[in-house]
Amino acid sequence: WIKSIGLGTASAYVARPKVAKFTSGNTTATGDSSLSAWELFFMAEMQFTEQIGFDLGVQYFIGDDNSTSYTTSAGTTTPVYDFEDLFTVFAGLRFNFNENIALRGLYYYQDATASTWNTSTSRWNDIGNDSTAAYRVHLEVKQDLLKFSSLWLEYNHLEQNFVIPTTNCVIVCMFDHHYVITINAFFLPYDLDIWRVAGQQKWNDKWTTFFTVSGFTLKDAPATVLYSTDYKATLWGLGAIYHLNSNVGMGLGFAMMDWNSDAERFGGKLDESIIRFRTQITF
Repeated sequence: WIKSIGLGTASAYVARPKVAKFTSGNTTATGDSSLSAWELFFMAEMQFTEQIGFDLGVQYFIGDDNSTSYTTSAGTTTPVYDFEDLFTVFAGLRFNFNENIALRGLYYYQDATASTWNTSTSRWNDIGNDSTAAYRVHLEVKQDLLKFSSLWLEYNHLEQNFVIPTTNCVIVCMFDHHYVITINAFFLPYDLDIWRVAGQQKWNDKWTTFFTVSGFTLKDAPATVLYSTDYKATLWGLGAIYHLNSNVGMGLGFAMMDWNSDAERFGGKLDESIIRFRTQITF
C-alpha cells in the first residue's frame, strides 16, 4: 500500500515470513521445525522544505505458530524455543545544505521477546533483548562540487543482539543457542562499529571509476577464558566501469578484507579477496 500525503509518501505492507529453522541436535529425535510470524511494516517519508526531510517507520514481527519442540526415540517430547515478537521503530533526518552536500542520520530502537527451554530446571528462560539500538550517519558530497570525485563518509554503530532480519532468519539469529540452525543469518553477538569512505569519479560519458575503504570493529569478543579483545577488519576496493552506450555497462572491480591478528588467531577469521566482472543491461 502506497499513498501520497501532503508532505510526502506513506507506505505499508503485511507479510508472513519464515523467521527461523530449528533442529534438536539429536539424530534420534523428530519434530525439527520452522517458525513463522506475521510481519507488519509502515513508513512515512516527509519532505518539509527543499532542505529538510524526515522519515519515520515501524516493523513488527508477531509470532504465529511460535513454539517448537522435539520428540526423542523414547517418546519424550521436549520444548525448544518460544518466539513472541520483535518490534523495531526507526526515524531518520535528511538535511541538504545545498544541491551538492547532504547529511543523513538514522536511528533504530528495538525490543524482542523470546524464550528457550531449560531441560535441567524444566523452565523457560527469557532471552529477549530490551532497548537495543543502532544508528548511522553519513555525509554525501557530489562530484560537481569537488570536481575530481564524489565523496561518501559514513559511520554506523550497532549494539549487541541487534537483529537485522534476513531471508531465512529474524529473531534467533541474535541469540547463541545450540538448538538453532540458520541460513544467511546476520549474527551480532557483540557491539559493532563500522566506518566507510567511498567515492565515484565520472571522467566522461564512457568511463567511471570508484573506490571504497571501510573499517569494522567487533568489540569485546572473548579471545580466551581469561580476557576479551576487539576483532577488527579493513575492507578496501576499487574498480572501473565502461559504458558501451546508455543501456549497457561493463565493470571490473577488486575488493579485499584484511583482519587483525586477534580476529585471525582467536576468531578463526581469514583474509579474503574477490575479483568481479559484471555486465549490466538496462531496458
